[in-house]
Amino acid sequence: MRAGARVLCAAITVMAVMMIPLPQKITVKNIKTAEYITVKKELHQLTAECEGELKCAAKSELYLTEPVYVEELFVSVGDEIAEGELLLTADRETTKAVMDSADAVIGSASVHSVEDVAELEKYAEYLEKYGITNLQNEDADAEKAVRNTQSVPKKIRSPFAGTVTVLNAGKNQMCGGSLPLAVIEDRTSIYASLCADEQYANRLAVGAKVELMGSAFGDNVISAEISRIIPEVQKRISGSGVQNVIFFEAKPESGTAALLSGSSVSGRVCIGDAFECISLPYECIRQDDMGEYVWVVEENRAVKRRVETVSEMRDAAQLRGDISEGESVIYAPDGIEEGALLKISEHREQG
Repeated sequence: MRAGARVLCAAITVMAVMMIPLPQKITVKNIKTAEYITVKKELHQLTAECEGELKCAAKSELYLTEPVYVEELFVSVGDEIAEGELLLTADRETTKAVMDSADAVIGSASVHSVEDVAELEKYAEYLEKYGITNLQNEDADAEKAVRNTQSVPKKIRSPFAGTVTVLNAGKNQMCGGSLPLAVIEDRTSIYASLCADEQYANRLAVGAKVELMGSAFGDNVISAEISRIIPEVQKRISGSGVQNVIFFEAKPESGTAALLSGSSVSGRVCIGDAFECISLPYECIRQDDMGEYVWVVEENRAVKRRVETVSEMRDAAQLRGDISEGESVIYAPDGIEEGALLKISEHREQG
């Protein structure tokens, strides 16, 4: 009897142990892998998008009072020239012959048909291109003046210094007249003419920093600062609509590589003063029916914290709410649930 009792008691004890619930087994698939960012205050600067083109403040056009026939040409487009530098020499005899010939052709022209009138006007426009406008026709009773070859300048020098950007002259050709002989730019005077949305009209300030980008200077970013603000909101065609914009000018920093006027540029202009704040990348912020929130790591588990966006920046949002410096916020928390057990893979630095 005693032996049987002992066996029975042992069986009951084993059954009792088996009935005690075991702790829930934690499997690897229940653990979420996540990256995190440490919350900290950082210095930020708000910026606004802008676009426009480069212009030259000191652009000079050289005109001749009389057209001349070019004997020798000493400059070409892109050359840097000094004030007083020789541009070309003129062939006086040929210049006189061309001008006298033009007078003679027009003076002896007779008009018999519409075609004659059109041809005569076409020829007159061609000559006027070279400044030959004192022409006579068959009805003119004034006596044609005799040209003096000494009135044609032999050497033509530039009264300006800079870079030749346009040259309307060629060897053994007539030049001058209604077109400028040359356009000469002082490339140290190049500036950016820019515009930004009207919402920034009262937030732009002379001296504010601007970053300029454009295909004309490759991957380089040109630093500049606002030198002038046009005090008027203007309308500008943008796509299929009209945009209200504020125009301003920005001067590139000295020592910047040579820039070309007419180049299109885009950029970012600083708005207001730099400030310190808590900010997080947009990839950290989520939203539900109650508003914005982030996932904070507490004892290796995910905890939802409510936040609010104060202002939006290019790569991050300024936040306020239930987060503090030093806490860890999950980056790109897709599939995270309240209380989820986390395996932190690495710390991600803010951009």
